[in-house]
Amino acid sequence: SEISVSLKYKPIEESDSLFLRGVTVDDVTEDYVAWMNDPEITRFLESRARVFSYCDLVSFVEEMNSTADIHFFAICLKSDGTHIGNIRLRHIDWFHRRGDVGILIGEKSVWGKGYATEAIKMITHFGLVQLGLNKLTAGCYADNKASLKAFDKNGWQQEGLLKNNVVLDGKPHDWFCLGICAEDYFLDGS
Repeated sequence: SEISVSLKYKPIEESDSLFLRGVTVDDVTEDYVAWMNDPEITRFLESRARVFSYCDLVSFVEEMNSTADIHFFAICLKSDGTHIGNIRLRHIDWFHRRGDVGILIGEKSVWGKGYATEAIKMITHFGLVQLGLNKLTAGCYADNKASLKAFDKNGWQQEGLLKNNVVLDGKPHDWFCLGICAEDYFLDGS
């Protein structure tokens, strides 16, 4: 049930359909390893250039969880607790009160259901309200229309374009710099 899933994992944030909780080594399953080695899933991730083993991902999760300026969360369905992806807030600079967001929806069967939008809404609330940061940033390949749309739906702005800043499919590609400020977030009544 929804309640037992929530109690088992101590959600950090919840939405109508999802909750965020800390990623653990137990989350490194065959499915997770498959996500990270699927070219369609990792197309817009910097990690796409390598192959990941189970041990690689266990080490990655341990590193994320032992680094003070990183909050690494599993995105889970409230209905049954299924882990469908990850979202993280990292590079937290407490002097300037900012951090950077990255997201992966690894479970292809839930693509197109708005879960990235919900997860971004939760991490935005977590960063700007719970942590009291002033600014959140993210980067996005110009061709990643689904990600751009999910950030846009949450009030994030395209703050810049870095022309031919990355390589995608062997060719130079544009990169959008995205951001949201606490001032704008609270003015929107979020």
